[in-house]
Amino acid sequence: MKRSVCIVLLMLLTGVLQAQSTGQVRLLAQRLYNHGISNGNYYSNCWGYTDQQGREYALMGAVTGLSIVDITNPDSLQEVAFIGGVTSTWREIKTYSHYAYVVTDVTVAPDSLLGTAIIDLSGLPDTATLVRRWVHVDGTRNTKLAHTISIHDNYLYLNGCNYWSPQAVLIFSLADPVNPTYVGAWGTEYIHDSMVRNDTMFAADIYTPGGLYVVDVRDKANPQTITEITYAGAGTHNAWTTTDGKYVLTTDEIGGTPKTLKVWNIQNLPAWSPVTSFTPDPSATVHNVHIKGNHAYVAWYTAGVHVVNISNPTQPVHTGGMDTFLPTPTSPYQGCWGVFPYYNSNKFIASDRQTGLYVFSLDSITTGVHRLDEGTIPSSLTLHQNYPNPFNPSTMIRYAVPSAGYVTLKVINLLGEEVETLTDGVLQAGTYEVRFEATSLQSGVYMYRLVAGSLTESRKMLILK
Repeated sequence: MKRSVCIVLLMLLTGVLQAQSTGQVRLLAQRLYNHGISNGNYYSNCWGYTDQQGREYALMGAVTGLSIVDITNPDSLQEVAFIGGVTSTWREIKTYSHYAYVVTDVTVAPDSLLGTAIIDLSGLPDTATLVRRWVHVDGTRNTKLAHTISIHDNYLYLNGCNYWSPQAVLIFSLADPVNPTYVGAWGTEYIHDSMVRNDTMFAADIYTPGGLYVVDVRDKANPQTITEITYAGAGTHNAWTTTDGKYVLTTDEIGGTPKTLKVWNIQNLPAWSPVTSFTPDPSATVHNVHIKGNHAYVAWYTAGVHVVNISNPTQPVHTGGMDTFLPTPTSPYQGCWGVFPYYNSNKFIASDRQTGLYVFSLDSITTGVHRLDEGTIPSSLTLHQNYPNPFNPSTMIRYAVPSAGYVTLKVINLLGEEVETLTDGVLQAGTYEVRFEATSLQSGVYMYRLVAGSLTESRKMLILK
């Protein structure tokens, strides 16, 4: 790399490291690998992967390929593999089993570099291998490019293939992970991104008329539109549902609408209603949102990365964040592009276009949990019966954790759907108690499940109203 470029990068990174993370968000590490690019734009989206040994990796969409960074020890980040590809501003990644699937939508490139890159991650931390660049061509369907990719329940969804194919979303089975099989398609408008919860797809229509389609995908060969959430000036970029499926959060990259994180009530589909919106910076454009437990993790371009407590989705509360952005004249869409919060630890990562990979932790995310001082260390994982039981509207749940580690306590309905997350973070060995408020739930039997490492305990509780 030229000396002048090195100096610019050093100046940029010095400025970033002087910035401060706020609230419960704590910066653990930051790194930039430029991979031969010198124009100041290095990254697009990110995703994460955890191997069978529990090592955690950041999968970073670089301009010239996929960068795989071992983040297990944030004090010693290591790029363990790089899979080259066509030069592109856009690169999106998802994982399934031990494979990564990477798409881009560069329209001018050799056919040998187009399609979905399928990468075998089973050799990590030593190596990752490009298995193939997969393209499906059948009549009018053509997947040489896709803008984004979604994977849910053994199915792959390719979004934004419209430059080549008339369908908005193409659906493939991953029964054979390296040979996806076409199953069905939905829609004709350009769909920028989608996510699937259970058997419902939420498809972001970024261009006119804009909005969020809600689609029944129980029959993958014949998806059916349930409704479309529409609003003035919509430029819907992506969406994610709350854990209980009662609300969906949307982001808008373009259009005349305010670039806020918007919350919609979808409890009575096809009926829907706006609930509220949130922004840490009215001048910044929101980009991507992902939800884990009671928190929304948001990439907010020039405002950086932010975490929002949505335990009550009608009243979002800012948990913390960090301004990763440094002003540069190189791109109209600068700053934090993507965020990934789904590691089993309390880490999460973010990708900034100019300043690279960030590794964070979300501290004190079990603030509703009270530790009981009983003077002894529990000998085993124990989940007590809630009290009172039956109850209306609140009950207490006590549990014991024998050793320090990552702990979750979740309420689940009889369909296996998560209703609420009560604990989601690292706890020390001890006995804990948490209150569960069931004001918004209907009468019935629910499960609550405690997971600590490889140990799991579950019990039933009854709500009577």
